[in-house]
Amino acid sequence: EGEGRTRTVSYRGMLIKQGVTLIAGGGFHGKSTILNALAVGVFDKAPGDGRQFVLTAPDAITLRAEDGRAVRSVDISAFVNSLPKVSGLDPTRFSTDCASGSTSMAASVSEALEAGATSLLLDEDTCAANFMSRDGRMRALVNHEPITPMLYRVSGLYNELGVSSIVVIGGNGDWLDVADSVVLMDEYMAFDSTKKAASISMTFSYGHVQYAGRGVAHRLPWPDQVLRARIPDPTSFSLAADGPGQPRADSDGGGGVVRLRYGPTSGPPEVLARASALDLSRLEQLTWADDDAGLVRGCGWAMGWIAGYASGPVGGGAAADGDAVADEQHSMASLLKAYDSTAGEEGVGMLGERAMHYDITLPRRVDVAVVLNRLPRTQVVQAEVVEKAAKEEDPNDWWHQRKKKQKTEGS
Repeated sequence: EGEGRTRTVSYRGMLIKQGVTLIAGGGFHGKSTILNALAVGVFDKAPGDGRQFVLTAPDAITLRAEDGRAVRSVDISAFVNSLPKVSGLDPTRFSTDCASGSTSMAASVSEALEAGATSLLLDEDTCAANFMSRDGRMRALVNHEPITPMLYRVSGLYNELGVSSIVVIGGNGDWLDVADSVVLMDEYMAFDSTKKAASISMTFSYGHVQYAGRGVAHRLPWPDQVLRARIPDPTSFSLAADGPGQPRADSDGGGGVVRLRYGPTSGPPEVLARASALDLSRLEQLTWADDDAGLVRGCGWAMGWIAGYASGPVGGGAAADGDAVADEQHSMASLLKAYDSTAGEEGVGMLGERAMHYDITLPRRVDVAVVLNRLPRTQVVQAEVVEKAAKEEDPNDWWHQRKKKQKTEGS
């Protein structure tokens, strides 16, 4: 303590390793509570908060179903291999103004990867059931299910992309087959149940669908695909303002509706009609401080910075690795990387002198991506790529082929 001296304090606690971690337990035993604590472990908290010693990977992001959200040209083919022909929608370039629970989650995973997230936090209570898993009975009943559930992809996400997942489960034991670690909550106490879970998995895991001889469907590799860069139109990022240059973040002060208002604030009626509000209430990480909309307000200012940067010239090497982008275009990934780099060097000052006069929390790169990807009027196109990944086999086909073979052999 004092100048030139440091103080070391030791705490006893729990470490969650990288990989696929499950948080299991009975109802009302603290599963979601501990996940929520991990979700806000990316932020600084006041002493006495109760979660001030919870630390999480700085780019961890919470995912949940968001029925009705806007999606713009996102490749969701890792999870949705086809869509009804009458919809005219392409899962490799999926766009909609009103996503379903499952397609919203598929888009959110792809967007999180694009933003550089290395940890995903999911709670089955707030996720789309058909996106998370599907049991053998449903595979047998539904012949044309286009969704490859998260259960099948979560191992490939870590093994091949290095993206960890923490999943709260309570109703589907199939998740035990993919777990690297299992935390069992009992009476608000956390216990390591990894070995017990592995034993249960060995006992009950039978009849799994084989993936072309390379392992069970519960552990599918991440698809070998070339990701197209998404190119946003910076003129579609315009934000509303309380005064010149100040985006508005409105909160009811009780942890309920939090809105970021954007769009023009002056002009003829047909122009003013474009002004709208983005409801961020379902995004817990952005709204975790009930009485403070500073992070949401910071996201609004960040949208202004992104729009200004995107309107400028692209420097050498600005495109993200693997992006097939024309030199004069900014990809979504390169914009987020530029924001992250500038934020690391300049802090909140990067948002301009006026921003320093307001209560603003500088958002993380993944927070900026969350808001940017939900602006309903943002226009995004995909850059063309030289090669296209081969179409992946459908797990449903393997299942039905296997059952047909069993019947043939039995007769």
